[in-house]
Amino acid sequence: MATIPDGMGGFQTGTFTPYNQLEATLVIDVPLFDLTAIRSLAAARQNLTASDASRELALLEVDRAVARAYFDALATRELAASARRSAEVAAANLQMIESHLRAGLSNELELERARAVARASERIADADRLVAEARRRPLILTGVEPTASEARAARARGGTER
Repeated sequence: MATIPDGMGGFQTGTFTPYNQLEATLVIDVPLFDLTAIRSLAAARQNLTASDASRELALLEVDRAVARAYFDALATRELAASARRSAEVAAANLQMIESHLRAGLSNELELERARAVARASERIADADRLVAEARRRPLILTGVEPTASEARAARARGGTER
């Protein structure tokens, strides 16, 4: 005998009688609470959150690298200009020391020191090499090279920021 819900809120009872002495067993496997699926879903959500955070970090690092490369390019451009101004001052100083030596107001040691300082071509070459390297970095990162007008605008804002 079996009692089966009828779907209308009631029950129907029935009696089963063996016929030909056959037996049957039915098994229904229905998960009521799938903890593995719940944990897999939670892990997938956490992975999505982590990948979003990783993406944001990568974008911030790219922004920082571009800004650093840009300001390095501006700074090295100013370094090269400063090296050229120093060379001009050293050349003028050398001429003054030479004229003082001819007038008897200076000595050979001061003249040799002025000549050594006036040999600034090495510093200018180093500064020009740094400028070329620094201009290449923003170009590689963004495809855009800093222009002279951007350098003037950065100086007007307060110089090189890091």
